[in-house]
Amino acid sequence: MSRIDLEDDLLTASMKMTDGNSGASAAIGELRAKWPTIDPQSAMGHFTPIMFLDTLEIYGQDIWVLWKDCCRHEAKKFAILLRGNQLGLIDCYSIKQASLRFNHGTPIEFDWDDLLSKIKLQVPEFNQL
Repeated sequence: MSRIDLEDDLLTASMKMTDGNSGASAAIGELRAKWPTIDPQSAMGHFTPIMFLDTLEIYGQDIWVLWKDCCRHEAKKFAILLRGNQLGLIDCYSIKQASLRFNHGTPIEFDWDDLLSKIKLQVPEFNQL
């Protein structure tokens, strides 16, 4: 069930998402700061990564695992997951699995370059860093 509601601002939404996990808080902070540069056409701006995680029901330590183990602390890779999902290139299940700690310590790998090139075919302004 979604945690964020229409009355939340960035701060309250972020707090609801992180469950007090400092790694998740750091990830959310960096994502919010970099998102408009990475994905300038994103409809929700700074709220995009938070809404995406809430839709997938990824919270607390699972945000940290996705950020640290799968995306290697790179906001660009996180944005690739979101846009890739929105464009039908990555299914929700794969992203959810990548966020779970019980995947036997082996991070789920994505073909980042292939996904980025496919995204840029549909969203040319994506990742213009």
